[in-house]
Amino acid sequence: MISIRYVSEMNAAFPDVRFQGQLRPSQTEVAAIARKSLQEGSRRLHIVAPPGAGKTVVGLYLWAECVRTPALVLSPNSAIQAQWAARTSLFNVTAQMVSTDSSAPSLLTSLTYQSVTLPARNCDDTDLAATSMWVENLIDKEHVDTAEAANEWINDLKQRSPEYFRTRLSSWRKLVRQEMAFEGKTLDLLHQSSLDTLHRLKDAGIGLIILDECHHLLGHWGRVLSAANELFDSPVVIGLTATPPDRDGEKAEDTQRYDDYFGPIDYEVPVPAVVRDGFLAPYQDLVYFVRPTEQELSFVADVDCRFRELLDALCHPRNTDGQTVAPLPQWLLQTLDKLELPAAKCESWKQFERRDPDLAEAARVFLNALGMELPDGVPQIGGVFERLFLRNSQSIADLPPDVLKTVLDRYVRHGLRRSSHPDDQQLCAQAIERLRLLGIQITETGSQKCASPVSRVLGYTHNKVNALIPILTRELENLEDSLRAVVITDYEKTSAVSADVSHILNEEAGGAVAAFRQLVAHPTTNTLDPVLMTGSTILVDHDLSDLFVAAARH
Repeated sequence: MISIRYVSEMNAAFPDVRFQGQLRPSQTEVAAIARKSLQEGSRRLHIVAPPGAGKTVVGLYLWAECVRTPALVLSPNSAIQAQWAARTSLFNVTAQMVSTDSSAPSLLTSLTYQSVTLPARNCDDTDLAATSMWVENLIDKEHVDTAEAANEWINDLKQRSPEYFRTRLSSWRKLVRQEMAFEGKTLDLLHQSSLDTLHRLKDAGIGLIILDECHHLLGHWGRVLSAANELFDSPVVIGLTATPPDRDGEKAEDTQRYDDYFGPIDYEVPVPAVVRDGFLAPYQDLVYFVRPTEQELSFVADVDCRFRELLDALCHPRNTDGQTVAPLPQWLLQTLDKLELPAAKCESWKQFERRDPDLAEAARVFLNALGMELPDGVPQIGGVFERLFLRNSQSIADLPPDVLKTVLDRYVRHGLRRSSHPDDQQLCAQAIERLRLLGIQITETGSQKCASPVSRVLGYTHNKVNALIPILTRELENLEDSLRAVVITDYEKTSAVSADVSHILNEEAGGAVAAFRQLVAHPTTNTLDPVLMTGSTILVDHDLSDLFVAAARH
């Protein structure tokens, strides 16, 4: 344990840095609780406060008035990094006392998480460990029986599909780094530039680390900082966030490390307190539903059409030279007849069903829907569903998604991808691409959900931007001159528009620039004098520019 008195004695040479403003009531309450906790010997403070509560000022106040030691502030991006440096204007500090340069730490150094957590580039040892983990996974998933068979499978994949091989090896490298982190070897994985930064900070005598938006620390960033704690001789750590982390889907080791690192929440600023202080408006959540545009709905329909075309191509012979993989229905029949899985040939139907129950069920549903007889020894799955399907549908594309996903996944991975014939490889790539449009990504051991162009089109439909006009028009009618509105978007512009949807969505779709254009183009909302402001850009309408510049200069 260490008391505040002891901290102050150790840092007797710390400059007389003082807060020049006045804390709000809620900030004063946070500071009092934090001061008491530190005086009782705590080395961890975990503070949750909503936007507008002034977390930056609270963090700087605790640094200057309580802990009084060289400090490192880490933020998730450069905009927040700069904000911490800017807010030191509320304290009697000189420019030399504050740094945003990782190569020149100062009394308060504000950096991004990335600057101290950058992983090293790939190395041979990591590749060997990644391949070994890949082999173990193939055996665990019963894709193969032995390590020799797994290595043969991986080498064959490397020869036949080198680009896919590199992608999968990269993902296994990431898992290797995670395992090393759980074993306490995180710092061994860092890039030399990050290691150099950490050592410079240690030499600068860092005794306090403030972690802004600390809910981001469930993953790699948190593993590195937890390991760096010993390097810095167990500094005081202050975690600040508006939203405690979402633990769903996170590794138990990561959540446990997060809890150990920050401890329980010391203080949570209630939203009503910030409203009472006048820094957060009372609010009510409302929803305004929009229908996608005709062009967007046409794109969705086209994706469905292309999927049906894919099914048709997969179910029909491709050439007559006998070297391509059999069409999907015949391939499923052969698989059920021979009871063959990639790991080995099964001795009985019960063994086949036990090793791949999803395929055992989906293949029979698919073949029955086509009216095809199952091989001898393969039991029927029950005819009620198939009779209903055949009576109400004209296409196998209308089969349940789980059935289609299973048979297509196995056919692509165990059939087309294992073939060296160019036609099969081309069809394999086409199947993977069209399934990705529907949000299904096929890997070497199965399929999983992924970002879908269809979802993106629906999520960033142009009619969302169009909806700004009736919403703000109604608000203007009710509030008149007292209307103050903020439009929040996902980004300014985006570089994530894929070629699949570039003819429908441009780089502005769903972004701040598109919203701004819409507002200034409409005569009603243009009277509200909209201004766009992001971390890097300010836009104003031309008829407001002179007034805005004058106000900014003032």
